[in-house]
Amino acid sequence: MTQAQFARRIGVTQSYLSALEHGEKEPGSAVLLAISKEFGKSVDWLLTGQTEK
Repeated sequence: MTQAQFARRIGVTQSYLSALEHGEKEPGSAVLLAISKEFGKSVDWLLTGQTEK
Protein backbone atom coordinates (compact mmCIF):
# COMPACT_ATOMS: atom_id res chain seq x y z
CA MET A 1 0.00 0.00 0.00
CA THR A 2 1.32 3.43 -0.85
CA GLN A 3 1.47 6.32 1.56
CA ALA A 4 -1.24 8.06 -0.48
CA GLN A 5 -3.54 5.02 -0.24
CA PHE A 6 -2.99 4.72 3.50
CA ALA A 7 -3.66 8.42 4.02
CA ARG A 8 -6.84 8.24 1.95
CA ARG A 9 -8.11 5.22 3.92
CA ILE A 10 -7.74 7.03 7.25
CA GLY A 11 -8.99 10.38 5.98
CA VAL A 12 -5.84 12.51 6.13
CA THR A 13 -3.65 14.13 3.52
CA GLN A 14 -0.49 12.49 2.29
CA SER A 15 1.55 15.46 3.49
CA TYR A 16 0.13 15.08 7.02
CA LEU A 17 0.93 11.35 7.02
CA SER A 18 4.45 12.12 5.82
CA ALA A 19 4.90 14.59 8.69
CA LEU A 20 3.76 11.88 11.14
CA GLU A 21 6.27 9.42 9.69
CA HIS A 22 9.09 11.94 9.97
CA GLY A 23 8.23 12.82 13.57
CA GLU A 24 7.29 16.37 12.66
CA LYS A 25 3.75 15.92 14.02
CA GLU A 26 2.08 13.71 16.61
CA PRO A 27 -1.15 11.91 15.70
CA GLY A 28 -4.25 13.06 17.53
CA SER A 29 -6.87 10.77 18.96
CA ALA A 30 -9.05 11.04 15.84
CA VAL A 31 -6.23 9.78 13.62
CA LEU A 32 -5.37 6.95 16.00
CA LEU A 33 -9.02 5.94 16.13
CA ALA A 34 -9.31 6.05 12.33
CA ILE A 35 -6.26 3.78 11.95
CA SER A 36 -7.61 1.46 14.64
CA LYS A 37 -10.99 1.11 12.95
CA GLU A 38 -9.67 0.84 9.40
CA PHE A 39 -7.00 -1.77 10.11
CA GLY A 40 -8.44 -3.62 13.11
CA LYS A 41 -5.67 -2.74 15.56
CA SER A 42 -6.24 -1.47 19.07
CA VAL A 43 -5.21 2.06 19.96
CA ASP A 44 -3.10 0.51 22.74
CA TRP A 45 -1.20 -1.51 20.13
CA LEU A 46 -0.73 1.57 17.95
CA LEU A 47 0.75 3.48 20.90
CA THR A 48 2.86 0.74 22.48
CA GLY A 49 3.25 -2.07 19.97
CA GLN A 50 2.17 -4.52 22.67
CA THR A 51 -0.91 -6.67 22.87
CA GLU A 52 -2.83 -7.62 25.99
CA LYS A 53 -1.72 -10.84 27.61
